[in-house]
Amino acid sequence: METEGARQARLGQRLFEGLTKAGLAVHLNGHPEKKLPNTWNISFEGHDALSVMEALKNVAVSPGAACHGSAIEPSPVLAAMGADPALARGAIRFSFGRETTEKDVDTVVEMLRENLRG
Repeated sequence: METEGARQARLGQRLFEGLTKAGLAVHLNGHPEKKLPNTWNISFEGHDALSVMEALKNVAVSPGAACHGSAIEPSPVLAAMGADPALARGAIRFSFGRETTEKDVDTVVEMLRENLRG
């Protein structure tokens, strides 16, 4: 049986791969495996965090990094990691919980595909 951490990591991978297949220019911030399995920080090239959040009406996401709160400025954490400032401005933190399903992830991918593709 799959552990909860492994399931959440799989959901994150599904999200990242879905965004890529949808034609969105996305960048994973941080190591793909050496991180919390339920938390994925993804930058959207050519978009700021606010526009990404607006595309995700009724979906709880956060800009930047965990200790960055609700500010829409580039995260000092991402800057310290060496992230490109333009990409850091488009960073969104996705967190998965026990209730998150594959359908939820697919819905987020579709919302972003519809609203962010040029």
